[in-house]
Amino acid sequence: MPATLFRFRLEIADTPEPNMEAYFYALPVEADQTGQVLSRPEILTFLKSLGVVFGILDHAIERIVQRGYAHRELIARGLAPLRGSDAYFQVLVSDRQSRYEALFSRLPRPEDEKWLDRLMSMTVQAGSPLLRRLPACPGAPGRNIKGQLVSGYKGMDRPFPPFYNAQISPQDKHLLVAMNEGIPAVDLPHLIEVLPLTIIRRDLAESRYFKGIVAICGNIPDQIRVRAESDILVLGTVDAAVLLSGRRIWIRQGVKGKDIAVLKARDDILLRFAERATLESGGHLRAESLHHCHAVALGELRVNYILGGWSRSTTLCWTDVVGSPGVDSALCCGQNAYLDSALAEAEQQIAQLEEKLLSMRSVLSSKDMLQAADKQILRLYYRNRIPRLEYLLYHLKFYWRRLQGYQAASRQAAIEIETGIYPGTLLMIHQLEMEIQEFVNQPRRYLAGRYGIMPDRTAVYDQSSLLT
Repeated sequence: MPATLFRFRLEIADTPEPNMEAYFYALPVEADQTGQVLSRPEILTFLKSLGVVFGILDHAIERIVQRGYAHRELIARGLAPLRGSDAYFQVLVSDRQSRYEALFSRLPRPEDEKWLDRLMSMTVQAGSPLLRRLPACPGAPGRNIKGQLVSGYKGMDRPFPPFYNAQISPQDKHLLVAMNEGIPAVDLPHLIEVLPLTIIRRDLAESRYFKGIVAICGNIPDQIRVRAESDILVLGTVDAAVLLSGRRIWIRQGVKGKDIAVLKARDDILLRFAERATLESGGHLRAESLHHCHAVALGELRVNYILGGWSRSTTLCWTDVVGSPGVDSALCCGQNAYLDSALAEAEQQIAQLEEKLLSMRSVLSSKDMLQAADKQILRLYYRNRIPRLEYLLYHLKFYWRRLQGYQAASRQAAIEIETGIYPGTLLMIHQLEMEIQEFVNQPRRYLAGRYGIMPDRTAVYDQSSLLT
């Protein structure tokens, strides 16, 4: 009996890279028609005649021969090219930045005599490397079913993020170096900058404004006003002065306010003690003791000892001892007007900045601006200014989201006292008030109940202070 003849057909699949997959058809022909025998040598000869010489699947041929026919059987597959690694950045100053941030993780220690030396070890000098870009690499090549090499894909390249007080090294186009001495601040992929560090090795005798970080090694006397775009660090004491910080305030000693001192920070405030001062923190406030102070923290307020005054927080008021016989003290927690005002101000600043960026981009996209030679300086100014404003907008939105987090956490606002509460202390959570009538010498956690402020009977207390 004569063998059954077949008509062979090959289909090249439509893939991103051509000639990478081939499908085989083998259908029997009529008795009076010519065809080919369905065998391994015949199939290989047919594939070779069409130029298919690489990636032939032997197990597919065996399966076709055993089955006796083929309908869109994958018979050859090329080796796909690989994608290379994307460009990425290696931060060369991460240890210095992390050590600087660790300063604000705990309360200052007055016995630390080498504090200034440690601060200087965290700085970078002009010309110091900050960030290295490792460029994208091409991927390994592939090979199609016709034996031809296919180039690999190159990884995605990334330019340097916007940088401030830094520049690309003239000797190495993939290296970013500092332009001045300061503390590095790396926030990839948004910005890398070197915050200028000013060190004053004496008492501050005049009001000053600082562009970056300021470290004052002495005291700040009465009637002095200090304002900084970033952190304010003081090794001595602060008298009846005003400190305004764009980030944090860190005081190794304390504040003798004389009912005049004002400390206001957009982020955390950390200090040993404060007497008769006004403290406003956009983040958390941590101290050993507050005496007759008006303290506000939009985040948490953690103070070991509170005597007199008003202490207010949005999420949590934690203290070891509050009050004293014959002295009125108040602890307030929950939603307050300070948080509402900060949210409204942040939303207004975000709207103004977005409108300004939209206006600058529309000016740059206009044909008249692109063609006018007399507008070249304005074009360069806008192009250099937009990344900085975008980073400022990013920080504002981050700050706004943090405030929203405080607002959400205020629903579980609580007051925690570890050791004791003296009579005459006023507790407030949201709009509810409760005055302590007798001395309480055990840990208590107070929450807002349906009919007033109530102790949380299910609370588990940690006797160790979180401020050390």
